[in-house]
Amino acid sequence: MSKESEHRIRLLALKLLIVFATTIFLSARAEAAPSIWTTRADYNPDEVVTIYGDGFSAGAPVTVKVTRPDTSVITGDGSGTPGSDTVATGPDGTLVYHYKLNGILGTYTVEAIDSFDTVLAATTFDDAAGAVWTTSQFSGQQNVNHYSKGQSVWLAGVNLDASASLYYEITDGPGVGAPVVKSGYVNTDTNGDITPAPAKIWDIPLGYTILGNGIFKITVFGTTNKTDNFTVSAPLTSPDYGDAPDPGYPSLEANLGASHLDFALIEPERVTIVRPNGYEIRDRNYRLVPKPQLPDAGLRAALAEMRRFYR
Repeated sequence: MSKESEHRIRLLALKLLIVFATTIFLSARAEAAPSIWTTRADYNPDEVVTIYGDGFSAGAPVTVKVTRPDTSVITGDGSGTPGSDTVATGPDGTLVYHYKLNGILGTYTVEAIDSFDTVLAATTFDDAAGAVWTTSQFSGQQNVNHYSKGQSVWLAGVNLDASASLYYEITDGPGVGAPVVKSGYVNTDTNGDITPAPAKIWDIPLGYTILGNGIFKITVFGTTNKTDNFTVSAPLTSPDYGDAPDPGYPSLEANLGASHLDFALIEPERVTIVRPNGYEIRDRNYRLVPKPQLPDAGLRAALAEMRRFYR
């Protein structure tokens, strides 16, 4: 046999091997049972649950039916509309679906259903009692979760483990494996509410170097772990208070700043600067606010009084 013929035979054998291996892979892929799962086993009330799926037919419609603890079924957009949503799988047979919770506590059942009403896969998750959220020192409200370097992070929580000292960790980034930047303990009362309410959990150093994109995560560990995210940005402005003494504490909240001609009232969400020829307002990142509303009469009067003492 010539070397050319031997080469052709080997090439043909290689092609047959590739075809055989591809057939086996595709058959295994087609026979893989569909599955769905959630990113966590338990969620806080009003969170968005992300549901993933794999092993479905490519480009096929799949109805994602979520049955709530009270047996009702509504769509996932948070509107309360009865029924289920249908999503299309990707070319690789995967799917992603988002479901907005609305405070009904208990176990939820998720089913992936094909066009013949056959349940292809199912899973469950819990919306358990209890929640934590970052907030400000005085409000205790939810969604007050944007901080600047030099400010303090406060935490509130309800319906946690009662009369307990619960360990917490703050990570620079919300993902798994993000570095822990602060840890400690918070206490709860007989109702499972964090006390004191809220509790200070971190004084953010002015010189802290943010490692990620500014999103931080706190996890409170207990019978059921609870989490919340918050953001940290650069300080509102340089801690220079003109002729007034610089404060001896690392906070810029509600401080008065002054130079010889400009006077400023520094608040958590804005900086109001008055000059001899007018005024301007800047946001928490010290960006100029276009067409700001005129400060109220009380603020104007306070700034006018400042002019008597700072010249």
